[in-house]
Formats: sequence, structure tokens, C-alpha cells
Amino acid sequence: MENTATANPYRKWMIGAVALLAVAVGLANLRTYAPTDSSFYPKCTLYQWTGLHCPGCGGTRAMAALSHGRLWEAIRFNPLLILGGPVIFAVVLNPVSYTHLRAH
Repeated sequence: MENTATANPYRKWMIGAVALLAVAVGLANLRTYAPTDSSFYPKCTLYQWTGLHCPGCGGTRAMAALSHGRLWEAIRFNPLLILGGPVIFAVVLNPVSYTHLRAH
């Protein structure tokens, strides 16, 4: 059986490019249609019931603030997404093999 990584050496970069394109389209959508002004974004059930913002609400508001270039406001809304997102993206794009740590 042929390894998929050796079958297409550009697969990792294609996945990264598609993910980057999806993020760019999402940011363009958030920049054009603000979550507070547009009605097509889904309503948060937790916020409707309790008045508390969930991490999803903070993530949406953080990405909207980031699309307008307001980094500190985005970090205030959801620091894990804004500061951890690039790290997670880098790990997904370039996974580290831990097979050398397994006992033989």
C-alpha cells in the first residue's frame, strides 16, 4: 500500500492553502457583515437564556474585530483563539512524529 504522504508531496500545502482560503473568506464575511448588525448569524442559545457570552460568541466577535485590524479587542474577546490559533494551524500544517518515543 502506498503512503499518501509520498503519493502527493504537495498534499500538506494544498490543505494549508484551502484552510487559509477558508479563513480569508470567513474574515471577509465578518468584515462585510458585522455579527451585531446582521440577522443571518445564528443566535446563541446560551446568551439568549443566560445573558452570558459563550466561547463561540467570543470567537465570532474576536474574528470580526481582527478583520477590522483591532488586535487588542480581538484578544479581549477570545485570547485562546487569537493567540493559540496560529500555533494550532502550524501544528496541523507540520505535524511532529512521536513514533521515536514509543517503547520497542
